[in-house]
Amino acid sequence: MNDFIEVIEKVGADIPTGNSKAMMGVLVLCIEQYESEYSFMPDSSSLLKYVSACVRNKVNQGGDDIIGYKQLIKFVKCWHRRK
Repeated sequence: MNDFIEVIEKVGADIPTGNSKAMMGVLVLCIEQYESEYSFMPDSSSLLKYVSACVRNKVNQGGDDIIGYKQLIKFVKCWHRRK
């Protein structure tokens, strides 16, 4: 999982924040990059669903549709602890 977090940090340096759709696109890009550099991520669809729900909840609670890559990392870590 640390390798995946590093990929998110690398991509996040180029795209630090964005709206929810853009950041979900960043997450998909990170998954693709991770799979090309390291190995297949079998639970990627589960990860996408979980992070999407977290982003949606965050937007619904806060009203702002701005997500940062550090929040993506937080959501990924929460997902990893849950599984």
